[in-house]
Amino acid sequence: MSADARQVCKRWDTLNNDATPHFSRLDQMAPFTAPSRAGILSDRVPGHSITDDVYDSTPSFAAGISAKYISGSITNPAAIWSRFKNRNPEANKIDSIREWQEECTNRWHAELNRSNFYQAHYQVLIDWLMGTGLNIVMETPISEQARTRKKGLYFITEKIGRFLLAEDPTGQVSTVYRKFSYTAEQIVRRWTLEKCSDKVKKAWSEMRLDERFEIIHAIEPRDPSAKRTYSGAKGYPWASCYVIRDEKFILEESGFEEFPAQAPRYEKCAGEVLGRGPAEVCFPDTKTLNAAKRMGFEDWALKIRPPTMVAHDAIMGKLRLVPAGLINLRIAGRTIGDSMAPYQTGSHPEVSQIKEEELRKSIRQAFFVDQILMMMEVEKTEMTAYEFSKKLELMNRILGPVYQQLVYEDLNRLHDRGFALMWRMGLFSPPPREIFEFVGDEGLVLDTEFVSPLVLAQKAGDVDAIMQGTMEVAKIGALEKELTGYTEVFDLIDTDKSARLIFDIRGVPATVTRSEDEVKSIRDARQEKQGEEEQQQNVAAAAQGLGAVAPFIKAVGDQRQAA
Repeated sequence: MSADARQVCKRWDTLNNDATPHFSRLDQMAPFTAPSRAGILSDRVPGHSITDDVYDSTPSFAAGISAKYISGSITNPAAIWSRFKNRNPEANKIDSIREWQEECTNRWHAELNRSNFYQAHYQVLIDWLMGTGLNIVMETPISEQARTRKKGLYFITEKIGRFLLAEDPTGQVSTVYRKFSYTAEQIVRRWTLEKCSDKVKKAWSEMRLDERFEIIHAIEPRDPSAKRTYSGAKGYPWASCYVIRDEKFILEESGFEEFPAQAPRYEKCAGEVLGRGPAEVCFPDTKTLNAAKRMGFEDWALKIRPPTMVAHDAIMGKLRLVPAGLINLRIAGRTIGDSMAPYQTGSHPEVSQIKEEELRKSIRQAFFVDQILMMMEVEKTEMTAYEFSKKLELMNRILGPVYQQLVYEDLNRLHDRGFALMWRMGLFSPPPREIFEFVGDEGLVLDTEFVSPLVLAQKAGDVDAIMQGTMEVAKIGALEKELTGYTEVFDLIDTDKSARLIFDIRGVPATVTRSEDEVKSIRDARQEKQGEEEQQQNVAAAAQGLGAVAPFIKAVGDQRQAA
């Protein structure tokens, strides 16, 4: 079934009406928490100020620090923060499979570094802290491929308020509608003049290249019960349709083999699709702080340049309240203080400052800023490296639940979609033959394991338990040997499994570790060599013994001959 432009526009209006209450709140929050998102309910004029009524930058500063820290902790471009592993754990024990999966991991992260992923994902996190982010994984546009002569990944983000979502029966986001505007030139460059609407063609012919047109991009699942009448992209499970909204004109109809979007939501209330983030949690404090700061500025101005009170019957010239200004004043039978005096507000700004700091602290706590800054500002002389690592581990554990939600709705879908795209583009080397022994009905299935500092901090407890338990058992073993002359308690510890678990938690590359078969070969060779050495030692000892007995035998023989 072909796409219907009117139906796309109608569903956009329906979803937009449902989301309007969310957008109304976000429109109020944006200037304080994320100024670049201001103008959600209206088209803001580019270049105009967006912080006219904002008097305190604490919320935007806190959101920026939190987004940067989370981005650097879970998607650090300088580190390998995820890796591919076979769903069957037995396959991961085979050296050739592990090395191929590690090669895929390296190529995946190299592609992320070449693309615009890290710039796009930071913007997603800003929106995520306000409630909901959006990231779409696409193949590099054909125009860019022609310029660079390379295929690759390309990431599209839309600011909150410019996209709408719908869920499937399981509560997963399965539909994305996004709205953006292109100039006539951009539309023609992307879709060619022949595929454009009449208004775009007219704007192009009249050289009105910068005239803008509003476009709706709809991504939604196709009806699985409908009869497939199209092959190729139009028959894929997810439909993709670009519509010029004003003319109800379809620019492009295509599809996706996988759902291409990730829409992470910080928290979600029952019955709602869009999420709610810490920016909303602390918004009451944000408004209160902003009002207090505004009143503080008003009081500040009154104290710096207070109004002047003048006696009603005083005769004076024009007031010149400037440095070295002269004021002509004629008084009779009274002092100057009786005729004019500055107005004293009687306010206590120190009380307001205390309350403002309490509000700032509450806002910072909502974004975990105090804990983050504490990690950044620690001096080496203040604590040992061990103490610092423990504090960092504790901080990462606090962020653990937040991280898991992001993994579930963002990073897992990112890797599933990205790996599939790169596989079809031929950006991975062929897998080893051994891997096909583990291919089931689902085909080749690779899971994603995340090895970011946040994940490693959550797993670090296992390493600590192994090391601490081993040291304590060693004390028991020493006591056992002292009492009985032998030690059996160490038979409880499987050192190979302990070492492999530590390597896995610490993210040690597969290329520097040996497989179980290689370890067995090395140990067999070592045991064989030790047997040969022991045999040589026995032969030498026997020869030495024979050397000592030989004179005795000779002497006995000589005595018999003499007899």
